Amino acid sequence: MTFEILRRRPETFERVAVNHLLAARSQSKFGRMTTEELKSKISATPFQPFAIRLADGRAIKIPHPEYIAVHPTGRTAHVFDNKGGHEVIDIMLTVSLEVPARLGKKTK
Repeated sequence: MTFEILRRRPETFERVAVNHLLAARSQSKFGRMTTEELKSKISATPFQPFAIRLADGRAIKIPHPEYIAVHPTGRTAHVFDNKGGHEVIDIMLTVSLEVPARLGKKTK
């Protein structure tokens, strides 16, 4: 595709740019979290509270496995709070899981 075509069709340029970013992101394991990693953390025995770090810098705390539900497609997760509200997060925008050190364990 030449630059001339892209200049005449700005929507083509945007589509190419988005496809390029998605392809680069899918080839890199850094900077993103997979649905399988999240599901394994949720179903861990014993469960250990954790926080989901999003791309915008926010950290969403998961104190118990009943506070989160992953959609069957694996694209989104519903996170519930103590007040009856919930937030839908895009798992592809999750950059890490933060697990605090266990309380009562001595570190060297």
